[in-house]
Amino acid sequence: MLGRCAVLAISAALLALAPSTVSVAGPYEDGDDAFRRKEYGIAMGQWLPLAQGGDARAQVGIASIYLNGLGIAPDHSLALSWCKKAADKGEPNALYLLGSMYRDGHGVERDAIRALAVSFQ
Repeated sequence: MLGRCAVLAISAALLALAPSTVSVAGPYEDGDDAFRRKEYGIAMGQWLPLAQGGDARAQVGIASIYLNGLGIAPDHSLALSWCKKAADKGEPNALYLLGSMYRDGHGVERDAIRALAVSFQ
């Protein structure tokens, strides 16, 4: 029979080895959650400081909001600006979005060749 100290020691060791299930979301994840709930103003509020600081994921999120007019009037010029910043960092979603903007002529002259080139960077 194990003594009380041994049981406590084993329990503490097992607890220390157990993977943590608690995760802390940051501003990007909070913005992403808001975006998925279609709370675009909240998403914008979470992402804008990150995007201004150079976060490519936040930049493409903002570009998507402006491109599609989600909660605001569409602004293809701002969408293009944010999208290019993220695409310059190699953000895959930004490259796809930028390619679609060239394909469809949103904020830029329609250009199928450039759309393909951007999409395959």
